[in-house]
Amino acid sequence: MSLLRKDLHKVEQILGGFAARSPQDESRPSLLTEFLNEVDDLRVLNANVSHGDAGVGASREQTATSSPPPAPPPKIVGPSEYTVAKPFTGAVREADYALNRALVQRNLCPRNTIIITWATFDQYQFALNWDAHMRSIQLGCYLVLALDKELLEQLILENIPACIMPRMLPTAAVRRAREAQYEKGVAHEVNIAHLMMRLGVTVLLSHVDAVWLRNPMPFFAAYPEADILTSSDSRRATHGMKQAERLEDPRRVQGSFNIGVLLLRPSAARFVTEWYNSVHREASPRGRADHQQKMFYELLRRGVRSGEGTLRGCTTVWGCPSVRGLVRAYDRTLALGILPVSVFGNGHTFFVQNLSHRLHAHPYVVHATYQFGGSLARRHRMRDGLLWKDPAAYYRHPGGYITFDPHIPQSYLHRRVGVELHIALVKHQLQQLRGALAVAQVLGRALVLPPLRCAADRWWSPHDGRLPGTDFPRFVPFVCPMDHVLDVAAWLKPRDEHRYGPHIEFRAASFLSHPQLPSATRTSRVKIAVCGSSTRGGSRGCPAKATDLGQVAVAKGLTDKQLQTALEPHAAVKILDFSSMVGFFGGFEDHETDVKFRRRIQEYASEWCCKYATPGHIPFDFFWDEVRTTRITTGARTGQQINVARK
Repeated sequence: MSLLRKDLHKVEQILGGFAARSPQDESRPSLLTEFLNEVDDLRVLNANVSHGDAGVGASREQTATSSPPPAPPPKIVGPSEYTVAKPFTGAVREADYALNRALVQRNLCPRNTIIITWATFDQYQFALNWDAHMRSIQLGCYLVLALDKELLEQLILENIPACIMPRMLPTAAVRRAREAQYEKGVAHEVNIAHLMMRLGVTVLLSHVDAVWLRNPMPFFAAYPEADILTSSDSRRATHGMKQAERLEDPRRVQGSFNIGVLLLRPSAARFVTEWYNSVHREASPRGRADHQQKMFYELLRRGVRSGEGTLRGCTTVWGCPSVRGLVRAYDRTLALGILPVSVFGNGHTFFVQNLSHRLHAHPYVVHATYQFGGSLARRHRMRDGLLWKDPAAYYRHPGGYITFDPHIPQSYLHRRVGVELHIALVKHQLQQLRGALAVAQVLGRALVLPPLRCAADRWWSPHDGRLPGTDFPRFVPFVCPMDHVLDVAAWLKPRDEHRYGPHIEFRAASFLSHPQLPSATRTSRVKIAVCGSSTRGGSRGCPAKATDLGQVAVAKGLTDKQLQTALEPHAAVKILDFSSMVGFFGGFEDHETDVKFRRRIQEYASEWCCKYATPGHIPFDFFWDEVRTTRITTGARTGQQINVARK
């Protein structure tokens, strides 16, 4: 029996990990056992592939007629992936795309500058989004460095300027096996920077999870004396509204450098060479990846004494900046500038503080740092910020959408940031989301999330709700990213529908205002006026007809079956807009359906971090308000259980 191409990739990945395993590493499970188990799984998978009436399954049935039929495989269902890569063929000649002088010269910007990002096949969607925004600002002097064969082929098929480092390119499976062994990949920034310095060009390095919104070349040209311009993790702008595009004052920057956006001019070649050599002294790729940003800072800091200069207030590690905000670095041989976070935003200043909007500044770039949930949380933040380019199918859900007006009690408004207030506020919203998720699942629609409100920031260490060194609002609530409250990765994880019930798709809070949403969908909308309470399928306190033009009255407390019947006349309407979800959903009539729903959405809640106490982490619970009698293990998080009050 022949294996599918993707199955061969899986076998290759496991064998690569087995070959690389250290004999002393006895703490890990046997990869040979894992390989044999995977082969058995692949045989089952290929037996289920349709080959007509005479397929593998048919031959097995003929030879083992006395055996009982196998149990049906679990129906693992996840979110629809609307950006799908084309099948890999391996037909691209890698030698034609080596990153060399000729390729760079063909893609140069004015002033001898090239822009480079890099990605793996697993980051294919981010590479497409990065490229789409570069095209939208009409900045064509860039290259996307592919880190595996599959991505290189996809980039070529999408007509994206692609390149590879001049060495043998691995397949995605081999690359994943290496990254699993070392936990991280190699130090790509310093490798690319070193090559560009040898070619004598200015390079702008950009992580693929950055989104470019304006052409930054005029900004960089305004600082011709700068050898290095770097972004930072600073959570505060050092200049006000009228000076939002000035380099940050290094004396007041709160946070470290971030080489996710980094401009290096040829005058920094000696520094880059020493940076490269220092990083590659590390024995393993994991060490090199961890070391490169730390060594970048330490080398720049070398030879700079605190308090140098004649201006007052120069007591920071960088001494006194020039009038234009540059400081002397690297044995005082280079001019270094820190890019302003108001227009070169990071994940906190842009998505949490909304700093660019508050300063009336138009950002050049947004780098999706400071998030909780990996690449999926990054993608959702970009979607919510209208920074993600999705194909047309993403805006055409076959079942339509539901949305609702969130209720925030007056007692939560205009109060100071605080942990207790934050937890109470999140609980109140989770109650409403619980009902909305049930309605979306019952009606087969995607849920358009409401803007989530928070009364405290989220971090990785204890704090009192307002992080030090931030321009954070002192009064709440404020609109916070989804990953501050919900686990995006857990929501998008494919799950067995026999155990967890149907998957529930969702859209970002900004979805209905997205310019790609078809006008026919936008105008196909009915307002559901929630009122009264149900009485044996009827209603009390609700008018018999629509309360207003375009509105339909629906009683609170309807079960899933009653709700389907009540809204059946509006099945063709694309958007059902509920006036409230407070106490709206009356529950599932079937107990097993109810258990599966609870098991599914309990995985969606995240946690808050952290209090100055034990335990510091506070997990969120969709069912915090219910009586606990029956325990149902979820099987997804160790030790976590759902408590269900059986009716």
